[in-house]
Amino acid sequence: MNAPTNTQSLDPQAATLTYANAGHNPPLLLRFTDPTNPERLSSHVETLSRTGTALGVMEGLTWESKTIRVFVGDAPQFDDITLLTLKRGECYGKAGLPPS
Repeated sequence: MNAPTNTQSLDPQAATLTYANAGHNPPLLLRFTDPTNPERLSSHVETLSRTGTALGVMEGLTWESKTIRVFVGDAPQFDDITLLTLKRGECYGKAGLPPS
């Protein structure tokens, strides 16, 4: 038996998000600001890196965490929004997201 899981911690004073995920598709970060110029609005999706495999797959595995800078309006998606099912029975998929 294995268990995919994820955790995240926001530090608003440092404007950072620390996350770890195990066995999920990579988390997505919907950005509505330009990281190179936070005062400029933009709309794009960043795929965050995976940090480990699902819990319980093998003994002795380790996981790491990653820390990223976030800006007002950023929306991290850890529950795999691309797997949501629309009313008409179709999967939302990456096509429903702003461009990468």
